[in-house]
Amino acid sequence: MENTNANKDPPTYVAWLNDTSSSDLIPNMSVVMVQFISQQAYDSFFFVTPILNEGICMIGVVTNIINIIVFVKLGLRETTSISMLSLAVSDLLSAAFGLWSNLLYLPQFPSFGLPLRSDEMFVVTGGTTRQFLARTSALITTFITAERCLCVMLPLKVKTLVTRTRTIVAMVTIFTITLGPSLMVYGNYRIGWYYYADVNRTLLGAPYVDGEVNNIVDRVIFSVIGTFLPQFSFVLTCVCTVYLVIHLRRASKFRKSHTSATDFGRETIMPQVRAGTREVDGHDATGAYSISKTEMISREDRVAKTVVVVAAAFIVCFFPGSVAFLLYIALPGFTLYGVYNQLFLLVFSVSFLTEPINSSINLLIYYSMGTNFRNQVKLMFGRVKKDSPGKV
Repeated sequence: MENTNANKDPPTYVAWLNDTSSSDLIPNMSVVMVQFISQQAYDSFFFVTPILNEGICMIGVVTNIINIIVFVKLGLRETTSISMLSLAVSDLLSAAFGLWSNLLYLPQFPSFGLPLRSDEMFVVTGGTTRQFLARTSALITTFITAERCLCVMLPLKVKTLVTRTRTIVAMVTIFTITLGPSLMVYGNYRIGWYYYADVNRTLLGAPYVDGEVNNIVDRVIFSVIGTFLPQFSFVLTCVCTVYLVIHLRRASKFRKSHTSATDFGRETIMPQVRAGTREVDGHDATGAYSISKTEMISREDRVAKTVVVVAAAFIVCFFPGSVAFLLYIALPGFTLYGVYNQLFLLVFSVSFLTEPINSSINLLIYYSMGTNFRNQVKLMFGRVKKDSPGKV
């Protein structure tokens, strides 16, 4: 079957990237583009970027598999653990789809001799899903930071507001909101064998089915998932992170000025008696045990610090994408076919490089800041010596 779309420019994943409304856009690519770097540097950058991306995604697959195993072994008693497990699942899927999409994007791919139309299969089988999963991770990160802010703002009510059941429902909702529309997008493509005149070969491709309804669906979905949700997540995560940092600094100053034994002594905690037995969670004859207030506060601060670091990594890695959105709003011609085409591709390539980094580094954060997590990783790899118990 001959592909009637073979000689047409394939649609981009995000509708506004392909905007042709600006007077600065290039009609039939005839206007000279503004160059910010030399063509040699530009070609070298796009030669190296997919290779780096492939390596980062490989690391992301391995590290998130470890994250998932560790969280499952530690148990999901806390709502934060459920959210972080969901984040690891999203990051794992994002890295896995990134592996495939980067392989299709490699400049060397045509030399592999595979009967695939890489640009079209890139959109359908990798690029679009990877972008949706990146939005999933962004929303989960926002949820985690917002939950920790509630712990600070409403410490006595947060346990009733954010329960395990509500957290699970929230995670399922996030995955549904971000991944559900992808099924509608995939309906606009037709995978099959087509003849491509530009290469004189029959290849497995996925041409876009042009049509008014399909174009509207694409623009609505990508305006919400590709534009609004990332900016919403970025801004809200920034606000929550700043709030948490301020809280941690105030808490640190408060503890330094109140270090007497009266303020941070040990308090008696009555245990919970298990139904139908005399077994209790205690350590003395009365069934009560004592726990340091300092230890309790330290644990909460440690969790808050971990969330802050995870959120900060997200902010740094998603910053290029937010810059690209602002440039699109403020700079006419900053589109795929605009006079700032080179800058457009450079900025988005950087964002496609930093987003996988965000999906790959959480293992290092959890390992360096969580004692129980670190102990479990050591056990997995044969290092059975444990640190002191009772820490997150």
